Amino acid sequence: MEEGLNPREILGLTQSQIASLLKVSRSLWSMYERKDRYLSDSASSVLNEMLVYAQSAEAKTAPKTEQQLEQAAALQEALKEMLDENEFQREHVSRKLAPLEKKYQAQCNALPLLAYLKAKDPNADEREIKLLEIITSLVTRGVTTKMIIQMSKWQIKLEQLQAEKQWLEERLKIMGYKL
Repeated sequence: MEEGLNPREILGLTQSQIASLLKVSRSLWSMYERKDRYLSDSASSVLNEMLVYAQSAEAKTAPKTEQQLEQAAALQEALKEMLDENEFQREHVSRKLAPLEKKYQAQCNALPLLAYLKAKDPNADEREIKLLEIITSLVTRGVTTKMIIQMSKWQIKLEQLQAEKQWLEERLKIMGYKL
């Protein structure tokens, strides 16, 4: 057997299948693979013919078999189902993420405003200062570090799902499915 050449990988067959096609025993084929034995001239000739065909343009452009077409259709259906599940998950994550982002954005808008109001009137009376402190405290308690971490996790999950969606759509497009 030639160095680096693995007929079983090229042909996609098991030892038993190749041995049967070459009309030799599986043990002889195994010894041939280990370079302990040689094949007969007739078996070598059939093997070479099979390898030439497998690597030819004719083999690469041969029409798909019924089984290959069925497998492709099943794969396409599975990818469409995965795309549907992906859409469901993206909607779920978006529903979880939206209120967190809204609350966080409100805090981002409110804190600078409250700081401005506090700095605007350094001579404000004690009641106004206390009111600004209470509102600031309520705003800052509304958005916790835990909530920001959860929001980041949902954002990452959404990005992963969007990347998965793109991959699934590309695979379906390659298979000729119109989205």
